[in-house]
Amino acid sequence: MLIRIKPRFFLHQFLLIFSLLPLSSSSTSVVLPHDAEALLSFKQKADLHDHLSFNASLSHCKWPGVQCLGYKVVRLIVESRNLAGIFPPNSLTRLDQLRVLSLRNNSLAGSLPDLSGLLNLKALFLQRNHFTGHFPPSIASLHRIRTVDLSHNDFTGELPTWLTRLTRLYYLRVEFNAFVGPIPALNQSTLLVFNVSFNNLSGPVPVTPVLSQFDSSCYSQNLDFAERLCKENAIPRDRSSAPSRRRRRRHRCHRRRQWQLRMTLSCEASS
Repeated sequence: MLIRIKPRFFLHQFLLIFSLLPLSSSSTSVVLPHDAEALLSFKQKADLHDHLSFNASLSHCKWPGVQCLGYKVVRLIVESRNLAGIFPPNSLTRLDQLRVLSLRNNSLAGSLPDLSGLLNLKALFLQRNHFTGHFPPSIASLHRIRTVDLSHNDFTGELPTWLTRLTRLYYLRVEFNAFVGPIPALNQSTLLVFNVSFNNLSGPVPVTPVLSQFDSSCYSQNLDFAERLCKENAIPRDRSSAPSRRRRRRHRCHRRRQWQLRMTLSCEASS
């Protein structure tokens, strides 16, 4: 006996199988690790000319500039790679185990995203880019931060007073920006490298034991800082030895002005 099957039956079966195909293919697709997705999100907006060799077919821990502990990224060093995009939000800031981030000597522009997700960050090197905006307020929440270098960018606004509360701060360089206003009264005993030269800062340099250890070159090209350093650091003189001390004081001030012309970039605290 022949059984006649209606064409509608075949159509129904075909549509059923076709509808299941995406599910079967997605079940075999590779799901990228969380940190790999974060790195690729950064590359999409920052690497407009495809200079970064982030190959999704390889482990993200083998990508150039990436160092992992386990499968978590702890160091990202992407320097001098001709990056010409932006630092997009919700990208590298998802690397919750990142200790060191260096994007220096690129052409990244725009404002920085919220960095508060980088809870374990210790060192941030963003110098020699074209970043704009104010000093990143989210750095205040990075309680493990020791090194911050924002030099040679286009940052504006004032240096925040909460910098004095970063108790582990060892290295702060913001030279060659457009910061204005006073210098915070930094006095962390950990601070050994400091440079705020070539900005638009004003007012007296705070008289703290730590800031007094840095040469005037660390403050140079900031309105009237050089003269104030010479005048306000003067020590009261005994009248009997005033002439000789006055001559020595003038010599030191003159020497400081000469240091401005050949500014030391390290500006390390004197021992």
